Amino acid sequence: MSDLNKLWKEISDKSALLDQAPLEREGRLQPSPFNLLRAIQTRNRLKVYLLYAYLIACVVLLFFLESNWESYSILGTMFLFGLVNLWLVLPAYLAMKRQNSLMSGSSLEVLKFYHGKLQTMIRRENLIGAIFAPFASMLGFLWAFIEKKGTAAGIFSDGRLLAIMLGMAVIITPLGAWMVVWMNRKAFGKYLDYLEENIAQLKEE
Repeated sequence: MSDLNKLWKEISDKSALLDQAPLEREGRLQPSPFNLLRAIQTRNRLKVYLLYAYLIACVVLLFFLESNWESYSILGTMFLFGLVNLWLVLPAYLAMKRQNSLMSGSSLEVLKFYHGKLQTMIRRENLIGAIFAPFASMLGFLWAFIEKKGTAAGIFSDGRLLAIMLGMAVIITPLGAWMVVWMNRKAFGKYLDYLEENIAQLKEE
């Protein structure tokens, strides 16, 4: 039995959930104790790989797109956003990946560690999503205008177009911020809930 499996046996024994099938509670399936840590690691790894793919796509476009400096500036800004997002996510992923260092702690400490890392990562991503949403909408508007007209200068000399761009930013910002929160809740919500339940149970013992 691997160290990870041994750890989960200890957690399962203490939370009285060992060898139980995933439970359906309040209309949703709960992850089993055995695969919870592994599932969290897998989802974080997928998130990191998607960010790497996004950065690579930006670099490919920068090198192969025949355009002007304005298009390159927009792509550079998108690349910078990807780097910031990766900087927020990668530390938590690498910390969770270092399983050997976690095995020295008690089950309660491990659960608190994972819960804290997930909360921090999600909170930072939600914040950067809310901050970047208006810029993303304006960059998309500028990009479309550049591709059609060859430059975005006309937007800033036309009050109507400028108002349209700013209006789009106002409308899209809450939607974009909500989408980031919803995606994180969809991906990690049930795992956070499960960790909180087990932490509460272990504290009561």
